[in-house]
Amino acid sequence: MSTVFANISSALDGRLNTLASLPPVAWQNTGYAPVSGVLYLRPTLLPAQTRQSGLGDAGLDEHQGIYQIDIFAAVGGGRGVAEGQADLISDHFKRGTSLASGGISVRLRDVSRTTGIVEGDRFAISITINYMAHTPPR
Repeated sequence: MSTVFANISSALDGRLNTLASLPPVAWQNTGYAPVSGVLYLRPTLLPAQTRQSGLGDAGLDEHQGIYQIDIFAAVGGGRGVAEGQADLISDHFKRGTSLASGGISVRLRDVSRTTGIVEGDRFAISITINYMAHTPPR
């Protein structure tokens, strides 16, 4: 059984887990209750359509997508704490970095951030990490 999708997720989540001074993380499909005033992260994998990247039936599949990390800081404290965390994450997911899980190599293409917005009692900034991986055809 192929585990391409799980391995891509594992490589990206594993990289986030090695971030120095990792704040609390609200992982997908797990219970998490934010604590008032405590910064936390919420990673989300946003895969794009898988495409054939080589000729013929044996051509490799190319997987591209975005690994988005939302940073939630307390509202009213300015943007400095959230932006500081955004810089730490962006440096940690540096362009050109190769990650691996289960024999799948995931290459980070670039990283950027969105404008901060207020969502309820939180100030949120999103970091978008574009990735790609090549795998045998399915």
